[in-house]
Amino acid sequence: MERHRIVLFIFGVIALLAVLCSFFPADGMQIGGAKLHFPKISEVLGDAKQEEILSPEEVIAQREEAVKTARKGKLEKYLRTDPARFIMPGDDLSYFDPFFKALDNAGRQQVRIVHYGDSQLEEDRITSAIRDRLQTQFGGGGVGLLPAKGYFTLREGLAASAELEEFMAFGDPSLRAGTSKYGPMARMTRLEGSVTFTPYPIKTNTGAARYFNRLTVYAGSVRGGLHASVKGQKQDAAAGQDMCKMTFQLPDSTTKASVTISGAADLYGISIDNDHGVCVDNIPMRGCSGTIFTSLNSGQLSSYFKNSGTKMIILQYGGNTVPYTKTEEAVNKYCESIRKQIELLKKAAPGAVILFIGPSDMSTTVAGKRTTYPILPQYIEALKATVNSCGAAYWDLYSVMGGKDSMVQWVKASPALAGPDYIHFTPKGSEKVGNMFSDALMLFYDYYKLRRK
Repeated sequence: MERHRIVLFIFGVIALLAVLCSFFPADGMQIGGAKLHFPKISEVLGDAKQEEILSPEEVIAQREEAVKTARKGKLEKYLRTDPARFIMPGDDLSYFDPFFKALDNAGRQQVRIVHYGDSQLEEDRITSAIRDRLQTQFGGGGVGLLPAKGYFTLREGLAASAELEEFMAFGDPSLRAGTSKYGPMARMTRLEGSVTFTPYPIKTNTGAARYFNRLTVYAGSVRGGLHASVKGQKQDAAAGQDMCKMTFQLPDSTTKASVTISGAADLYGISIDNDHGVCVDNIPMRGCSGTIFTSLNSGQLSSYFKNSGTKMIILQYGGNTVPYTKTEEAVNKYCESIRKQIELLKKAAPGAVILFIGPSDMSTTVAGKRTTYPILPQYIEALKATVNSCGAAYWDLYSVMGGKDSMVQWVKASPALAGPDYIHFTPKGSEKVGNMFSDALMLFYDYYKLRRK
């Protein structure tokens, strides 16, 4: 074959492929049991306009530099424009003032934060970094509320002498108890007899959370009486109580103590903390989308928030519904459900501010390439607007970590800051997220102090 015909044939094939690139369906074509995909021209030639995706190290460095700049006289600019800022309802920068006022009095009273979330929080991830920062600055101790079962986190373990039957308001439907009374953790264990719980610090827990001077048992649905003892101290709860607490004072800087509980009741948790300073509860709910609060007993929630000194409730949800959300209608339906949860919590805890942490970047596979779920940016904007419209603050974790396709970079980082599922942060990544959250919170606190001068 002559040379010019070979060249024409090659260019003809290229032209044909270009036509296929232009007209082939973006979501592929189903042929029998297989689905064919064809790349776009921009994917073949490269998109010159594509924005550079920063590494996590570069993003975190930007966030840290923004904090330093804010503290040098550009505080309000950060609070109104930085990607890591809290987006306040009505753009009201004083929304957190009641919480900050409580922090100023933390030397004389306990200030509790309840951090609810999905599996991103398991093992005390993210929460532990927030707790460490606040306890270092404002005092306090202990890790707060733990479920009444053998349990283990990055900071604390809870040994149990017996394995009790556990029920949850979330997750596996077979674990439901046929009641709305699951307590503040949306999970409980059923006691018929006697059990001893022993909280103990993990060796790497060397901060304030290692020490406590108070242990509290939360229980309900007491049947025939409940008895608890710690180091010779004894307390009883009468039958018929839906929600009770039995608190034991311990020596300062206690690191380990055992509580023996006997009787018949539902146990909602064991809290170890100090009678002053900051306490931060970590309450993870694997597989939960955050829409269960309206199914819980509101009286129990209100009792816990009131009697535990809760001044802030953090909700960290949304990621579990993203893979199954395809339409604007589905987005709106989820947002409406979140609205109902926030409205209920505002009534249950009128003295607490509410902050919603939205989903991080999450990656799926499109045409063989890892990329952000297409619906995610729209989903986040709708969620942000919903949260603000019902009087709560929003922290945009998606933007904080770098936005579109940033999760791929967090997975690639060395050491890895996110796992191979392209959804969950590693303990190291969780620490980074918790630190960036704490940096932002303390800048808003600085602004509060500045306005009070």
